[in-house]
Parts: sequence; structure tokens; C-alpha cells
Amino acid sequence: MSSCFANSNRRSRQLELRADRRRLARARKKEAEKSARAAVRASLCSNGPATAAELRARWELTAERQRAKAERERVKNVMRIPWYEPAAGLRVAIDLGMEDLMVSCEITSLASQITNSYAQVLKRCAARSSWYPLRLALTGIEDAPETMRRIRSSASDLDRWPVASVLAEFSQAVPAMCAPARPQLVVLSPDAEKPLLELSTNCVYVIGGLCDYRRIANATRDRAAARQLCCRRLPLRETFHTKLSVEILTVDQASRWI
Repeated sequence: MSSCFANSNRRSRQLELRADRRRLARARKKEAEKSARAAVRASLCSNGPATAAELRARWELTAERQRAKAERERVKNVMRIPWYEPAAGLRVAIDLGMEDLMVSCEITSLASQITNSYAQVLKRCAARSSWYPLRLALTGIEDAPETMRRIRSSASDLDRWPVASVLAEFSQAVPAMCAPARPQLVVLSPDAEKPLLELSTNCVYVIGGLCDYRRIANATRDRAAARQLCCRRLPLRETFHTKLSVEILTVDQASRWI
């Protein structure tokens, strides 16, 4: 038992160090980009008037940056659309009510997966203007103080995310967010018997916020059964035409699949 906890603590320290390195790398990248822009401006001032071709190249670069920024804002505005409007795209709730089942390193991994999920939605939909992004919500945050703390430590702009953070658990939070509409809740679980073969904007899909290196069996399925909710697994074996030894996906993998 002691060796198990030692391994968990060592894994947690490794993940925290990795997160620190990522934050440092992002800060260095921003500083390098700032220095590069300053160098370009200094070079332009020292080289005299720009030619017509140089001016056009600068304008095109500026226009591309502005276009990318506008697309990200468009995606964020769609993600802010109230959940009682089902036509704006799929709605996905991440259930954070299982923090007590995880050790420290697993909580760190979960926080990273949630951050990646949000980044993937922005990147994927900003590149394809015809796509509606997932509208995300974090539910049960009252039972996940450590998870939220670690998300904030890696994403200082969490309060500006177009993602709802709700104290109540998903079975209470989702009906309140969607009222007066009454969408069907579909809990995704690798332990469910039936596959999810169709997606509908009339449903809200619940991804279990659980990172379990120990593979806790039936955790999400039991939560669905206790609330008498529909439970489905992602159709991995139907897609790959074989029975997989492991059908467990991380939170960001599940959101990307949807």
C-alpha cells in the first residue's frame, strides 16, 4: 500500500512539474513573439519607406491575424448562447462530482484534460466557420475544489471562458440551465451496454470528469443508474469493427469524438 501511495505522489509531482514547464514555455513564447515584433518594427523604421509589395505583405499578415481573432470571438459567442436554445449546437456537461475517487496526480491530469477540451473546441471550430462548437459546462464544481484550483493554476483566464461553471451536480444543473426545455440527459460511460449511434441537439451529453489510472469499474454508469438516466458508450468497437481491450477515453478525447 505504501508503495502505491509513493508512486501516486511521484506521478503527481511529475505532472505538476510538467504543467510548470508548459506555463514557462508559454511565457517564453509570448516574450519571444513580443521581441520579434519589436525587432520588425525597428527594422522597418531603419530601412526607410516600404515598397508597395512590402506594404501589401504586411497588410495580408495583419488581415490574417484579425481574421483568426474574429473567428475565435465568433466561436466564443456561440458557446455563450443559453442552453435553452437547442439549435445552436451540441451541449456537453463535464461532471466534476467524482473528485473524491481520485488521487492528486489524477486530479492534475483531469484539470489538464478539461483545459485541452476547451482549447480544442476553439481551434477546431475557428478553422471551420460552418461548424457549431460544443457548448461546454462544468457541473458539480462545489464537490471539486481541488480540480477547479488546478484548472485556474494552468488557465488564469478561466473566468473569461465561455463555459458555464455550476455548483450543482449535472442531474440538477442541466435541467435548470435548459428550462423551460426538457432535453434528455445522456451519460457517456465506457461500461454502458448500448453504443451512442446518433447525436441530437435535443440531448445533453454528460462526460464523466474522472481520471482513474486504477480503472474504477462502472463509476459513471452507476451515477447514471442512480439518477435513472440514459447511459451510452461511444461506438469505438463499432467504428473499428473489433472489440477493444480498453474503451476508456480521456475527457478531451471524448469531447473531440463528439
